[in-house]
Amino acid sequence: MKSSSKKPDFDLDYCLNAIKTFATQKDSLVNLFRSGRRKGTKTGVKDIDQTEVNGRTSSLWSWKLGEMNLWTGYNNEGKSQFLIFLCLLKAINEGWKFAFFSPENDPPDEFFDDLIHTITGKTTDKMQKDFNMTEKEYLDAFKLIQDNFFFVYPEDAQGKPDYSIENIEKIFEYLIFEHDVKGLILDPYIKIKHDMNGGEPEHLYASRFMMDRVHFSRKHQISYHLVMHQTTPRRDKDIGGNYPPPNLYNIKGGGTFADSADNVLTIHRPNRISDPVDTLVNFSSDKIKKHKLVGIPGACSIRFDRKKNRYLNSIN
Repeated sequence: MKSSSKKPDFDLDYCLNAIKTFATQKDSLVNLFRSGRRKGTKTGVKDIDQTEVNGRTSSLWSWKLGEMNLWTGYNNEGKSQFLIFLCLLKAINEGWKFAFFSPENDPPDEFFDDLIHTITGKTTDKMQKDFNMTEKEYLDAFKLIQDNFFFVYPEDAQGKPDYSIENIEKIFEYLIFEHDVKGLILDPYIKIKHDMNGGEPEHLYASRFMMDRVHFSRKHQISYHLVMHQTTPRRDKDIGGNYPPPNLYNIKGGGTFADSADNVLTIHRPNRISDPVDTLVNFSSDKIKKHKLVGIPGACSIRFDRKKNRYLNSIN
């Protein structure tokens, strides 16, 4: 039933551009049917790429362009380290390029040097007793990934850090167009300069922030990654005084972040308190938006090799 009120004046072009119908999408739908939907691609970690979930073989998560991924876990349990490891595998295996806003990994020389440690599986520190790397090995590793990683560190005219999301994404956009970067990492959220509107509730700001990042990932067809901390719970005496597994709704800032992301991935060292030298790491995909294309939520256990600076594919 039509409204009896007076018909308003419409911006016809604006309205028609915003409305999609079967008719407007026919050509793209037919092309999609013919070519097939593009699935996410492998991580290079066996237990993530192929695992049993409810009797079905699937991945726990995969790299899909145009998606916003949220990584979370407790402080100092390897969120960043694991994500960097996956980026490194993707760069070596498929030539992907990545841009990192990661001020906690500053200075950049240490960030890049750590990547070389992972590639070679040998310490780069001459002060370590097991140091046995040659300069040729170091330079060979350097050449292998020298064009694949970009460290973003915005500064203002006075040379002070300028971490507004607008400035960070200006640089990201340049790297996308000029260097064909496919993966973007914001690590961590708490280091970004946030300009909330006066009186704006945090959950509404979170929704606005995430909506803009999701739009950026869709617009540029890149894989976007945001690293966030968990609120720290009480230790659980029933599990040796360790922390319980991270929860997508215990992200600092609220569950709106998880609600808005395409995928939510957690990293957890279950025995860190009771056994600090234990390197067992639990990876979990707590939320996967597109099961058919990206994976099915689940978990696996992996060990970190401190000497080689690598995660082992499986503990089985």
